Amino acid sequence: MGRKGESTREHIRAAAFTLFADCGYREVTMQQICNSCGLSKGGLYRHYEDKRQLFTDILIHMQKEETDREEAEITKDVSAVDILNGYWENVKRDIRKDSPCLNRAIYEFCADHGNSGGAGFVWEQYQRGHTKFLSLIAYGIAKGEFHVAQPSGAAAAVLFLVEGLQMAGEVMPLSEEILSEVYGQVKTILGIGWERNGRTDEK
Repeated sequence: MGRKGESTREHIRAAAFTLFADCGYREVTMQQICNSCGLSKGGLYRHYEDKRQLFTDILIHMQKEETDREEAEITKDVSAVDILNGYWENVKRDIRKDSPCLNRAIYEFCADHGNSGGAGFVWEQYQRGHTKFLSLIAYGIAKGEFHVAQPSGAAAAVLFLVEGLQMAGEVMPLSEEILSEVYGQVKTILGIGWERNGRTDEK
């Protein structure tokens, strides 16, 4: 695909993201996406065959952007705890809905497509997220900031804990105290703050 085609797809994803964030997955139609991005149906369908393909492309690009940001921070030798703090701030921002997010849309997508390939896509997303979080854990261990005996299990525990928290945030209010307590558990899983050689690594 040429640069113009990819630019058009970026425009479509941006317009669709706003609709999905505002309305969820189920209520958004391809016609609404056409109207939002200013394309005809033919123009939209040249890039995406249906709403499901467009939504999954948005999720893939969001995950890639997160991975790229983490890799850039690691390249700059940013503290592993600082990277984790930034990740957690993004989690809280989504839960509090301080900025548009797709949590509701993602759960609706999973419910609607779980038996028709959606579950497979979500599993692939989880595996990519697990790989990304493992790289952060390895980085934190190398810097002496994380103390983890089983990195793969720790990554899985954190990801599922965050997933459950995001789901809960869709149906009930979560106070700052609860979010802080859960983050304390995340840091415990990663061994942050454990004393080692007479010092403490927590920030």
